[in-house]
Amino acid sequence: MFAKNVSHEKYLSQFHQADLFLDTFPYSAGATASNALWAGLPIVTKSGQSYTARMAGSMLNAIGLPELITETEQDYEALILELATNPIKLTEIKEKLATNRLTQPLFNTELYTKHLENGYQQAYQNYFDGNLPQTIIVPK
Repeated sequence: MFAKNVSHEKYLSQFHQADLFLDTFPYSAGATASNALWAGLPIVTKSGQSYTARMAGSMLNAIGLPELITETEQDYEALILELATNPIKLTEIKEKLATNRLTQPLFNTELYTKHLENGYQQAYQNYFDGNLPQTIIVPK
């Protein structure tokens, strides 16, 4: 859908005309994905190896919807078809997104900050202990 340049509020309201946001790859959506999620529009993405191929997936993890992240083109297409043909499942996903919007770290600045600080503490402790860099897991 192509739209004219409008106010940000009107722009966000246009997301309500869609049922599902199909992310692109290998360059996934960034700010547009964030806007879609804020407006309540679920995103299906295919995770890649680079930063730009993982942005939408990172946002989906941060909002508690990892089930919308796929690893292969076949899984990506299958999930899209499942959600497009199963209105009950799509409604469940939209309800979960609505519930998680302000309770998960993506749009909850205080919780996001606590998680970020926890990650920094883990990284520093790992460095202080003389360990090689390692994966850091923050609380969910």
